[in-house]
Amino acid sequence: MKKFLFLLLPLALVFTSHAQPRLGVGATIGSAMDKTNGGVFGLDLRFQQQLGKGPVHWIVTPGYAHFVELQNGFFVLKSGLKTMIGSGMYLTGEIGIAEYTQGGESFVFTPSIGGVINPNWDLSLKYEQYSRYGSQMALRLAYAFSLKRKAGVK
Repeated sequence: MKKFLFLLLPLALVFTSHAQPRLGVGATIGSAMDKTNGGVFGLDLRFQQQLGKGPVHWIVTPGYAHFVELQNGFFVLKSGLKTMIGSGMYLTGEIGIAEYTQGGESFVFTPSIGGVINPNWDLSLKYEQYSRYGSQMALRLAYAFSLKRKAGVK
């Protein structure tokens, strides 16, 4: 649990920065690879903060992935970078910790490629590797919005 708290500490930077942070709510559906070969579905939140004025964003993604064949899942907390690579396209790379619902934890690595459908919707393809429990390939559809601050509030 201390590792989860360590990954959450950078969220303080998101809410103290002058750039507008964004929050995304995502749903994933995909297929387990390696050990289980069944369906996978999940939900996540993604906090996103632009770094400077360039195309790079810092992201933090807590979520849950359910592996149908295992009849169990993982609570996941990842942090990483998202970079815009062209007209609405982006790449992300995240690392973090996955807590298995039956006990045990695993390192998790998630690269993905995606595109912005419109200012609020995006679609991505992600590969998620759990160091101890296999991997998955999934589509993520997300709705994101700006966490605007009220005038006069710091």
